[in-house]
Amino acid sequence: MLEYLLIQGKNDRMEDADRLAEFCLARQKATPTSQPAYVNLIPFNPTPAGTLRGYESPSEERVSAFHERLRVQHGINSLIRWSSAEGRDTAGACGQLMLTTQEPADPAVSAA
Repeated sequence: MLEYLLIQGKNDRMEDADRLAEFCLARQKATPTSQPAYVNLIPFNPTPAGTLRGYESPSEERVSAFHERLRVQHGINSLIRWSSAEGRDTAGACGQLMLTTQEPADPAVSAA
């Protein structure tokens, strides 16, 4: 199983779907006893750090087209992992769990 984070304008184009499919098929060919590839597509969920870097969520249409390209054109099993509005609002959606501080962790606390 692969997790693939879709970021608008960074890796959500049809060419990116084609490259991802090529990777999955090559991996499957290299290890014929393994299960067929399965890809969880995770649309980027906004975070302050992502916003600072210019990352945005792709549109639903773009995500659906990417998903369709993998499934129909390349035969790759995949699922879109949409996060709920509640998860996004509380910064608990896929890809949003992070520290909210820039301060280094206290080694004494992490050792406990």
